[in-house]
Amino acid sequence: MYVGPHRSEKDLEAIIALQRINMEDALQEGEIAAEGFVTIRYDVPTLASICGSHHHIIASDSSDLAGYALVLLRDKAHLVPFLEPMMGVLNGISYQGKNLPDFSWFIMGQVCVAKAYRGKGVFENLYNAMKLEYHNNFSLIITEISGRNTRSIRAHEKVGFKTLHSFKDDRGGDWYIVGLPMFS
Repeated sequence: MYVGPHRSEKDLEAIIALQRINMEDALQEGEIAAEGFVTIRYDVPTLASICGSHHHIIASDSSDLAGYALVLLRDKAHLVPFLEPMMGVLNGISYQGKNLPDFSWFIMGQVCVAKAYRGKGVFENLYNAMKLEYHNNFSLIITEISGRNTRSIRAHEKVGFKTLHSFKDDRGGDWYIVGLPMFS
């Protein structure tokens, strides 16, 4: 299985296809609780733009996309309006006694593993590849997780993410901003 930087626009199109079937509004309530979900709808041009000169991390098994983890640079966050509430609080968060803006970090813009590959280490492998690829450029990976997405919360904790901050959205939903050090 290949796990590493995306290689082509075809990979970006595969990300969109996997994203589409795992959107919260495409799943039944039981699936949402058991399997998790993704929240943000991307398109190919946005995916190509948000990572700048970097690449998203994918896992592929021959012609099947097993999973992906998106690199979203801080200066590209304005391209994803959904992230405005999170971006509004990041400057006020501290990590290891320093303000978060003092660290070099990027946002993991979404992670998803295809149903057939869940429980097989793909999630962990995506993050390991992300750390290996970007540890010389960044010291942290930051993301946010819906409190309703308990599978994602557990999976992120398992690979070493720590909660940095929590907040409620305008509908009263809980969100957790979590970080993973690249140097662990």
